[in-house]
Amino acid sequence: MPTTTRLPSGADGFLPRLPFLAAVMAGLIALRAVHAFAASPWQPPPTLLPVWDLTRLRPPPASQPATEARVDGVEAIWIDTLPFEGKPTKAFAYLGLPAQPAEPNTKIPGVVLVHGGGGTAFADWVKTWTARGYAAIAVDLEGQIPKRDATGKAWIRTASLGHPWAGGPPRHGHAFGDCFDRPFEEQWPYHAVADTILAYSLLAARPEVDPSRIGLVGISWGSVVCTIAGGVDDRPAFVVPQYIGGFLNLDSGWCEFMKPRPQTWAWDPANFYGALPASRKTQWLWINGANDAYGTPPMMNASCRATAPHSWMTISPTLGHGHIWAPDKVGEIYAFADAVTKAATPLARITKTVWRPDTVDVGWTGGPPITKARLVYATLPQQEMTFAPPGTRTDWPKVKYTVSEVDIVPAADDAPDSFTATLPRPAGMVTGWVNLVDDRGLAVSSELLPPPAAP
Repeated sequence: MPTTTRLPSGADGFLPRLPFLAAVMAGLIALRAVHAFAASPWQPPPTLLPVWDLTRLRPPPASQPATEARVDGVEAIWIDTLPFEGKPTKAFAYLGLPAQPAEPNTKIPGVVLVHGGGGTAFADWVKTWTARGYAAIAVDLEGQIPKRDATGKAWIRTASLGHPWAGGPPRHGHAFGDCFDRPFEEQWPYHAVADTILAYSLLAARPEVDPSRIGLVGISWGSVVCTIAGGVDDRPAFVVPQYIGGFLNLDSGWCEFMKPRPQTWAWDPANFYGALPASRKTQWLWINGANDAYGTPPMMNASCRATAPHSWMTISPTLGHGHIWAPDKVGEIYAFADAVTKAATPLARITKTVWRPDTVDVGWTGGPPITKARLVYATLPQQEMTFAPPGTRTDWPKVKYTVSEVDIVPAADDAPDSFTATLPRPAGMVTGWVNLVDDRGLAVSSELLPPPAAP
């Protein structure tokens, strides 16, 4: 018998809607019209999209030890970054390597960690990855260091330290709000993207690291940054956006601000990854919580489609919004990275979702045995939400979902290592998805059942 749990709005513990950091990154690339216009509904002409000089960003940047904010177990460093307002800048970063050295004549994988709004370079995040055998670097993207000022509420600004350099621009309070009076090269997202690429280049130059096995993981605003980076720079082996990504027109928390302001549309990350060439082999995992205020289920669904066939999606009914990297909360991220860089057991990849009036057919390949299915779904009425056409801010964070757990008996499909299952569709379901859960307790999500059109 299925077991059903009712999730009240907000029961997953997500944080209030804080403005979260982001930025974007990329490299010198001539974006052709076919690339830009196949990506996002918010599509400026290619000549109006930002451009980064990859020939400048791909060589490893100069770096030096930092005396500020030192933490045992990681190296505190300053990285040379792009000038801002004609002045030199450096970004603070933590760099870490596994305590256990690699086997002789072998190299280790790496990861660039891109923080969210209100965050900075986090040493504990680096240590979480080095404990799993990765070289890791976390770079601050807001011109600050990971040490609180006298108030105890804000990070210390790099410009206040008395160095002959400053940090990059601070993040604007509104989504991409500094685009109205500055050229791209003076905007915060531009520098955040560039800093992330430079951190990648520094890590790739380390003699212990295999440059072909480095990925990007971004949280909140950092997921905006890393998705642009992953679209423009073809080096990452994997990209994991946690919470947001692109297709911001699909009812992101920033949708109302951006929709009447076309100047902001150039920064929709989908303009950079929405039409990647088939030759690109970067692997993508889109991970989010069901009630996130910034990355909605339709956004995740569109992004997963746009990066197919090298894409996976996990939408958890319990994941909150914040700087969350504990393996027991987002274990899918670590399993995904290990599969890409260490040939470990991968997540199953859902290849087919067919919604019928009373059932849903799900097909998948790979992964360990699937032990159960969880249908995460909404029914009407929803007192605090009106399903409406995309772009009209339909308050996805307020949806009250029900989770129905069903034992699953997969049937082998015609293709090797492929399976299918037919599950009962809950009565009254108007939108939702299926999470397939493997024997490690890790979940992957099916395509979204689109909500009905507004009457």
